[in-house]
Amino acid sequence: MVRTDEKPRLQKLGMRPGARVAVLDVADPDLAAELAALTDDLTMGPPRPGTDLIFLGADEPSQLAPLAALRRQLCPDGAIWVVSRRRPGGQQGRGLLNDAYRPAPGHPAGSPPGGTGPGLIRRR
Repeated sequence: MVRTDEKPRLQKLGMRPGARVAVLDVADPDLAAELAALTDDLTMGPPRPGTDLIFLGADEPSQLAPLAALRRQLCPDGAIWVVSRRRPGGQQGRGLLNDAYRPAPGHPAGSPPGGTGPGLIRRR
């Protein structure tokens, strides 16, 4: 049975028409085309202040280093999505964030203090 109530992938990620979006190091022409169809405020590179959504390509933990600086460019209810390519053999980079981040103490992932986004802090 085919479901007809499925939302498009960008809507599931919080994309709204007209949102300010930045894409960094993501080599996915389909994503760029989908975003361009929904907003005229699309930056292929470093985000501008007040950005709603940032898509960051990262396949290794070291590529997550820009997260803190990118967060400062977000609007108060903005989000950063890390996009990881499939690895040889079909596996995605599932352990990428687990390797570098963990939930904030006392808060399950997805429920940080004072917000509704992922509650992640950098491991030292």
